Amino acid sequence: MIHRTFYFICCAAVSLLFGLGPMAWASDPPPAKPAAKGKEAPKTVERPTRTFGEEPMFYFDSERRPFTEPFHKTDLEDYYLCRGILGQWYRELLVDEINTLLEPLGLDKVDGATCAVRLVKTNLGKKRPIVAVDLYPNSDAMRSCVLGEKCSHMRSAVMYVSKDKTLYRSYIITDGAKHVNKNYCLTNKGETLAEQSCWRYFN
Repeated sequence: MIHRTFYFICCAAVSLLFGLGPMAWASDPPPAKPAAKGKEAPKTVERPTRTFGEEPMFYFDSERRPFTEPFHKTDLEDYYLCRGILGQWYRELLVDEINTLLEPLGLDKVDGATCAVRLVKTNLGKKRPIVAVDLYPNSDAMRSCVLGEKCSHMRSAVMYVSKDKTLYRSYIITDGAKHVNKNYCLTNKGETLAEQSCWRYFN
């Protein structure tokens, strides 16, 4: 089950997250070390400020992009390893929610170790990319989804922000061998709104 107490505290600030623009995604930089006598203090790299707690959901710049290079790119999508981009507490939350959805389906669960942040290009709104977190049951499933022509074991959480700036999560779960193709829309409290994508539910 989801760690409700910790999650509730974080969710109080989540709805503000997407309305804060460039400051909404990454943590504060470490403080600069004091300068030695006769030397200037080293210049610090300007980074977006912390949103809440000790760790944000994502470490992104003002254009909603990571500070690292993608490990794989297509015409429509860029893939990044989750480490250093996705907050650990948020990864654990997504793993918990996905496994809760997988259990009644009898499908392979995920542990969060094999994980990618996927940015999908869009022309909507401010043209910032759609953010998805893809969790895989094993490295073979990840290789097939990222590099192959089909993704038969998708466990993906897609961030969706409603018109009132509330964050929801669309989950896509597939299993080619068992002919499963499911969509779910969850609130920021982990409650299932519908067995369809949030985009369809709200539009």
